[in-house]
Amino acid sequence: MSAHTEITIRTARESDAPALLNIYAPYIVNTAITFEYTVPSTEEFAGRIRRTLQKYSFERSEERRVG
Repeated sequence: MSAHTEITIRTARESDAPALLNIYAPYIVNTAITFEYTVPSTEEFAGRIRRTLQKYSFERSEERRVG
């Protein structure tokens, strides 16, 4: 059996804030596609996740190498 990658989609948690912010921050700093000028703190981003989940879905993916 050969190795492959499994991708799982799940609801984000506040503890995902550092990883998600690492993805988002370069778009704030290096592009004009966001409405933000400064990178939010990890605590602020965790709060955004918490507030979003009160009304909407906030999904994230995880990759895992199998085999």
